[in-house]
Amino acid sequence: MHAGFGQGGGMRSVRRPTERESKAPVSKVPMSKVPGSTALLLSLLVLATPLRAAPPVSFERQIQPILQRHCVECHSGWFPASGLRLDTRARVLEGGKQGRAVIPGEPDKGWLVNMIQPVAGNPSRMPPGPSQLSGDEIALIKQWIREGAR
Repeated sequence: MHAGFGQGGGMRSVRRPTERESKAPVSKVPMSKVPGSTALLLSLLVLATPLRAAPPVSFERQIQPILQRHCVECHSGWFPASGLRLDTRARVLEGGKQGRAVIPGEPDKGWLVNMIQPVAGNPSRMPPGPSQLSGDEIALIKQWIREGAR
């Protein structure tokens, strides 16, 4: 036995490890302290980590490919349907003969979302035919508009 400093700051006796114990990996933290210490450490990490918002929806990476797949066949070129071109962000924001297709920050005000969204179980009006946008694609377009259509 040899003397060591205890938690109270005074001297206390400490048992020397056996030969087997000295060869085993030694934890300096008593096992009884691990659950509470771990919980405290995790709590501090959670509090210290800033919350990260999802990155904004990108027109070039996420919206343009959807429009390319479903819309630009009719809504591009010299004589786009309804005077609305959907091949670039600037053209989408410009609108067409019926007015503004997208009003940044207000997905329900422009007519683009109203044209691509199914109503009461009926297919959407655009695009015509079986090539409808999925619910996820419509939600992504709405989110892009909600975020300011940047």
